[in-house]
Amino acid sequence: MKWFDFGANVGDFWTVPVEQDYIIGDTAGFMILQGKGTVTINGTELRYIDIIDAEDSNWGYGDYMYGQQPYTIRVIERIGPIGVYLFPEDHWTFDANEGGYLRCYSDTEIGHVSYYWNNCDYINPQYQNLPEENNTQTISIYPNPAKSRVVIEGIEVFEVKVYNALGQLVKTVRDTNEIPVAGLAEGVYLVRIADAEGIKHMVRVVVKG
Repeated sequence: MKWFDFGANVGDFWTVPVEQDYIIGDTAGFMILQGKGTVTINGTELRYIDIIDAEDSNWGYGDYMYGQQPYTIRVIERIGPIGVYLFPEDHWTFDANEGGYLRCYSDTEIGHVSYYWNNCDYINPQYQNLPEENNTQTISIYPNPAKSRVVIEGIEVFEVKVYNALGQLVKTVRDTNEIPVAGLAEGVYLVRIADAEGIKHMVRVVVKG
């Protein structure tokens, strides 16, 4: 559950890293928080978050493949994503569902919960404490909030994609460290920045009228 922040706010985003052995297209996926709340399961109150994959995310839990729109995925605290594949999927391939949906969950406090059918799978404990992948390269972006443009410093920009709070792509610019934001509606935007080596960064920008 290290990939999910149950204390995040609507519009927040984060990176979902992928194990190096399974990389085909890109090394990470990007999630956007759509909603949050609590749910009671077998008498235990748990937090949940509703997320979507950011557009053009190569790994994730929804589906932007073949022109489809993303759908909302519910993730329950301590249990995981419900109704989708348990781990992030590679959207570059046709056959990414190697293990299928989360079928059931069980522990000494919550008890047994069945979501798909009653044949349960088990996760090997040796894979539950893998370190997260982190990009240590430092970039800065200003002004933020912005009215007309945003400047990126710290890297040579190859491509920038700007997404609104619904995960919709609203702007793409290339080979420039300045992002024009004039004309965008006021709000919070997710900005995906790629450098010449293909390393990607995600930042949040507030646009003011």
